[in-house]
Amino acid sequence: MVKQQSAKGYLMGLMLLLFAALLVGCGRGEPSAAAADPPAPIVGRLAPDFTLKTLDGQEITLSELRGQPVLINFWASWCGPCRLEMPHLVATYEKHKDQGFVILGIDMTFSDSMSDVEAFVKEFGVPFPILLDETGEVTNELYKVQGIPTSYFINREGIITYKHVGAMTGELITKRLEDIL
Repeated sequence: MVKQQSAKGYLMGLMLLLFAALLVGCGRGEPSAAAADPPAPIVGRLAPDFTLKTLDGQEITLSELRGQPVLINFWASWCGPCRLEMPHLVATYEKHKDQGFVILGIDMTFSDSMSDVEAFVKEFGVPFPILLDETGEVTNELYKVQGIPTSYFINREGIITYKHVGAMTGELITKRLEDIL
């Protein structure tokens, strides 16, 4: 009887731990940046500029999208919370793209495979640009992403209005999108 209760307690603890990990997102477990490094992007400040290649080989530069509301979403095909969030991002994009709304899905290609990225995009019917961070420079050095998914909402002036770590619901995306449309 005592052994059975102990096993149940162990299983409950394990389930709670897994649930907590799902809520927080897929952490990368890397040490934080050195003190000399520039800080991570800050809400209320200009979003750091970058240029990355898309899945189809074109280049996109963030600053060239000034004048449009932008959501940057860092993700990877192996990330469970990213899979939960993607249908909400696709639906929101489809609903608001005619208002100039842009989503830049930045895949952490340095820790992903191209075949998995392509399969993910096909599975979810992703209609917005998928950018490939092959070196990790944008993810790790510029935006200092600590867990995925991580999203930045950027207004038409290029200012970050909101940062979210972990999977977002459709309701949260819509609420934060109102601030940048």
